[in-house]
Amino acid sequence: MAHDNDLIFCPYLATQSIVVRFDSGGPQTPAGKLGYLVFDEQFTRDQVDAFCNSLQLFGIGLSWGGPMSLVMPYDMDAIRSGRLRYPGHLVRFSIGLEGVEDLQEDLAHSLRIAFG
Repeated sequence: MAHDNDLIFCPYLATQSIVVRFDSGGPQTPAGKLGYLVFDEQFTRDQVDAFCNSLQLFGIGLSWGGPMSLVMPYDMDAIRSGRLRYPGHLVRFSIGLEGVEDLQEDLAHSLRIAFG
């Protein structure tokens, strides 16, 4: 069940040391939960893109509440400025119906590739 995936996956994501902020308070969809994380500003946009591109089980795209896990990086400088801008690099997740252990392994592998 997707909700069970959220309960396991979201805390796992929040424990990653390179994540500055994680929020799983997004809306619940029929397939899963929407959330986002912010990578520290010390990392480059290229590293964040490499992280997203190396994910195998997450498609890159916007979520419409489907059954597949998705990820979408955002260019915060293009979206917000001044005090409304999050420091760091924003990446939005939608957790789908895939096995949570498989998603965690995919995430860990992509974190190693992109950030060492």
